[in-house]
Amino acid sequence: MIIVMITSGLGNQMYQYAMCKRLSLRYPETTVKADITRFRLYGAHQGFELKRVFEHPGSPFHLEVAGNREIFKTGGGIPIWSDSRLMRKLERARVWYNRKADRVSRLLGTYRIIDESFLCDRCRYNEEVFDRLMHLDMQEDWSVRGYWEHENYYSGILPELRRDFCFPEIQDGRNREICQEIRDSHSVSIHVRRGDYVGSQFDILTMEYYRRAVDWIRENTEGDRFFVFSDDEEYAGEAFSWLDRKTVVSHNRAENSFRDMQLMSLCRHNIIANSTFSTWAGLLNQNPGRRVVYPDHFTRGGDLRIRNLEGWYPVEVQ
Repeated sequence: MIIVMITSGLGNQMYQYAMCKRLSLRYPETTVKADITRFRLYGAHQGFELKRVFEHPGSPFHLEVAGNREIFKTGGGIPIWSDSRLMRKLERARVWYNRKADRVSRLLGTYRIIDESFLCDRCRYNEEVFDRLMHLDMQEDWSVRGYWEHENYYSGILPELRRDFCFPEIQDGRNREICQEIRDSHSVSIHVRRGDYVGSQFDILTMEYYRRAVDWIRENTEGDRFFVFSDDEEYAGEAFSWLDRKTVVSHNRAENSFRDMQLMSLCRHNIIANSTFSTWAGLLNQNPGRRVVYPDHFTRGGDLRIRNLEGWYPVEVQ
């Protein structure tokens, strides 16, 4: 059995699902399951979203969830077995024990753990790590933990992932209206993430980045109708006052926030933010001749991201 940790927001969950998919295709005789126990105490963003968004009639999406005993047996750590008050009180002790157990298991080889955070920097491809993942001893159980955001981990199975990440049909009037406008125009999505980014290490995209991205789109594509997706409607309206032929989209909140990713993926071209959320919108865009403009850095002072995906163009973040 292989158990893959799922954590963080929807974009990161999709990368982790991609690793589940990659391993299930590599080891078809082995059961691959997901550890979603962190969401019992850590409900960042909208919590665990993969099944709610993508598991619906007509979708090939499939994800098996591991039980507490399976997680303990595979990784050796104590899982978050409930969301009870007692569990919250014991959380520090649980984390301390699991760190000690991980160190001991690495020294003794008791458990089989591949943890990206210990083996390479997040978002950077490590050929040795990938080679280990592709040559696991299936006589053993394995615990796989990480974010797996580098394109080399998932680019080989993008067609399968695009089939699995099938959004439910849009029902509400406003989104149907925007969807039609997107389909009827030379549409370009622009993602502006504010909220938890403001003042953080991710708060790096200036209006100069967006101006340069728009200039590139205008010079290299027919794109001339812009849809600005943001969690801050007032900011987006004021900051992009220089941009003609635009619509600000900010009404998809909370459990409906995934609709922004769906709508962005339908646009002919994309200008994405330093966000896994809009990165996946670009990855799911299947329009012929699509172009995705992206920031070459994702965090302040580092995290260079240069992609080799066809139709992706970097803009320098200064």
